Amino acid sequence: SKIHNPIKVGLIHQVGLGMNYSMAFGKQSEVDKIRARMLLLGFDLNLKKIFFQGNIATKITLGPYDENILKDIEKILKKNNIKYLVINE
Repeated sequence: SKIHNPIKVGLIHQVGLGMNYSMAFGKQSEVDKIRARMLLLGFDLNLKKIFFQGNIATKITLGPYDENILKDIEKILKKNNIKYLVINE
């Protein structure tokens, strides 16, 4: 079952995935590995091409989620040893 909860009113949280603060990946093979792992866990990913440090990279995020769902998402990511960063918008 997919994890999805539409946002109503309030702070929007997204979760950036990756190995460093930028959460951007230059190699498609890295994107494919993370995408496959997250799909197996039931997540829908947001993939966005960005210009980062002079190169085209892929930014990977989950969400947006409300505060309650975000706590559940963080538990799943921690349990599976997946590095992430919560992005508040």
